[in-house]
Amino acid sequence: MTEWGFRDRANIMQAGVAARAGQGFVPSATSVANTVTSEANTGMVPVPLLDVATLLDSLQPRPTYIKCDVEGNEVPLMRRLITSSALSSVDTIAMEVTSDEKEIGELLIQYEPEIIIIGRR
Repeated sequence: MTEWGFRDRANIMQAGVAARAGQGFVPSATSVANTVTSEANTGMVPVPLLDVATLLDSLQPRPTYIKCDVEGNEVPLMRRLITSSALSSVDTIAMEVTSDEKEIGELLIQYEPEIIIIGRR
């Protein structure tokens, strides 16, 4: 990070984000289809989940770009995210949408970002 000039412009955390803080579980084996679940089954490892709005409000510098890939949890995440007072600093939200793209679009329009990128898988 330092050699690329990102040290003062990036926030890196070993956690997931969600509509509320807590703990989730992810498969220990890497896959493009990994999802966070609330149950600890065989082959799962715990991961802390941070409340997305609380996290955004706490970050310095304020993010200008958010990338979301939350595998079907887009609506709850966006409902919580738009409550953040720091969302006004965000120019771009890039999101893979797996469901409810109409509702997500309606939620995002409420805060009028400069750019919204929504991809559907």
